[in-house]
Amino acid sequence: MEAPIALVGVGEMGGVFAKALLRAEHPVYPVVRATSLDAAAATLPQPRLALITVGEADLDPVLADLPTPWTARAGLIQNELLPRDWERHGLVDPTVAVVWFEKKPGQDVKQVIATPVAGPAAGLLAAALTKIGIDADE
Repeated sequence: MEAPIALVGVGEMGGVFAKALLRAEHPVYPVVRATSLDAAAATLPQPRLALITVGEADLDPVLADLPTPWTARAGLIQNELLPRDWERHGLVDPTVAVVWFEKKPGQDVKQVIATPVAGPAAGLLAAALTKIGIDADE
């Protein structure tokens, strides 16, 4: 069994990444809106990755409240993501994936092009995505 992943946000995109990570044999610990990030970090202080898959409007508040132990392990998933989005929160080298697939409620994932992935856990995410048939470029 691989190292555990904290998954912040379990909507459509979070569900895709959870499925991919589980197929890659990583335990996934979901963190939903009702769960305090600090309480989740107390339970899982050193995940392999703290993957944040919240919607664009929720990204800034989540990063503002990201527990210190998770900042060096942060992974960010968004459609449009720029360094200014994480740098203002003190994140130095997060893992970043800019998704190029669609996931609508009740429908299967539809890949548009390969998803670019960069950062310390890029290999982990790319390998996991391939487990569910999504191409990723490191």
